Amino acid sequence: MMYGSFLLKELKQLFRDRSELLVLLLMPIVLITILGNALSGMISPGGTSGSEVTGAVVLAESLEEELARFEDRLEADGVPEGMKQEIMAQAEVVSVPEQFVEMLDTTSEVSPITVDIIRDGEIDEEAYNGVWYFEEGYREAAWRNMFLQEGEAMPLHVDISSRSAIFTAITKGFFREFNNQKELAYVASINGEEVPMLPPVEIDTREVDNRTILSAFDYYTVGMAMMFVLYSGTFLAGVAHVERQTHVYQRILLTNVPIWLYLSAKGGAGALLASIQLVILFLFSSLVFGVEYPNLGLISLLGLGMVLFVGALTMFLTSLNFRLQNAQASALFSGAGITILAFLGGSFFNVGQISETVARIGQTLPNGAAMQGILTVMGGGGIELLYPFFLSLVGSFLVLAVLSVMIFPREEVR
Repeated sequence: MMYGSFLLKELKQLFRDRSELLVLLLMPIVLITILGNALSGMISPGGTSGSEVTGAVVLAESLEEELARFEDRLEADGVPEGMKQEIMAQAEVVSVPEQFVEMLDTTSEVSPITVDIIRDGEIDEEAYNGVWYFEEGYREAAWRNMFLQEGEAMPLHVDISSRSAIFTAITKGFFREFNNQKELAYVASINGEEVPMLPPVEIDTREVDNRTILSAFDYYTVGMAMMFVLYSGTFLAGVAHVERQTHVYQRILLTNVPIWLYLSAKGGAGALLASIQLVILFLFSSLVFGVEYPNLGLISLLGLGMVLFVGALTMFLTSLNFRLQNAQASALFSGAGITILAFLGGSFFNVGQISETVARIGQTLPNGAAMQGILTVMGGGGIELLYPFFLSLVGSFLVLAVLSVMIFPREEVR
């Protein structure tokens, strides 16, 4: 109850300073608009420009080799000659790899991906953003499942180094259309039986790394958000210093309020203000710039980690200001600290273009971890890629929270 009263006090004081509040909320929107339009052809974390996406289809075996092996299997199973010839004719028509390559060829003029067909199985993976692998025996397994009801269809492996959402969408879209529309091209009937359906195709997507390629508006929405929430901490720490100078803090102490309650209320206000900033920025970019958030749950978790860090940062800067009896700590962090963190974290541009070492350092920082994590999710990445980012956010929160309590003065110095 007392904590709620303190938090309400912080919010009332926060909304009295409307000019600072408007800067925190409107400035990132202005920068997103300017940078998004000016750098629409930017290079983002995948290391590839938005218009240059390359893929390859690897065919481990030729159609002829698998047809011959499948025909031998039919003969070994004692399938009558007439039925065998009919099945073989239809098998060639419904070969999944050939249909997939044909689909890529027919859509090449409108597709964002340039695709090479590799027929000998040898490929330099580093040269492509994504690779589709049709492994040895893929066609035969599909035919046996389809015509003989034996075994299961093999999974199609997709190795992705960047822009995973595009490759996954193309793969799933193809098989959905193939399953729904192509069955009329299969065996019209076998001994009067119903037309067989294609077997379900398992999609095994193996992420090679967490790089993604996104639009400039996607990139700078996240980058500016992760930068400007840090200013919430410096702003509220400055407010706390003003309270000390105007003896508001001393009057609070006279009411026997625990210092941890005062400090935690500052942290709660910082986290709440950061949450408001993130909601406004992400909603604005979604409505105005068409930025999409494919997995809102994971993005919310990463956002929660960031706002908790901002709360701990507010507490830490408040403690430093009180310990030093001035506002130099929050002023220095606002002037130089945030700029350095934003630079290393990639808010201004992809620092991986300068140095992979700098990029790795930036991803260990809380703002860089939250930014890269959200971009990874927006690019189609799953939770298995996010554990290092969560660890950085939680660790930073705990370290700053503990340090805040340790350095906050137990007695007010007159």
